Amino acid sequence: MGLAELFQGIDGAAEPRLAWTVGSFYQALMTGVMAQWMLDPERAPTGRDLAEALRLVSGGLGAGAWHADDRPEGAIPAG
Repeated sequence: MGLAELFQGIDGAAEPRLAWTVGSFYQALMTGVMAQWMLDPERAPTGRDLAEALRLVSGGLGAGAWHADDRPEGAIPAG
């Protein structure tokens, strides 16, 4: 819940469910990125990589599915 307040300004006391949901998302994202960086720092995603991924994923939420061929130029190939 603290991450929701830190990154989004969500008051956990006023909106506990929203703060828990958003905070859990940030926790999962941070934990995953830290694990990737610890295992292989040279190939861990950068902030720019994560922003691009979020743009691609969120853009596909209402506009239909996107495919692996839609990866940005220079992205690491699937597989």
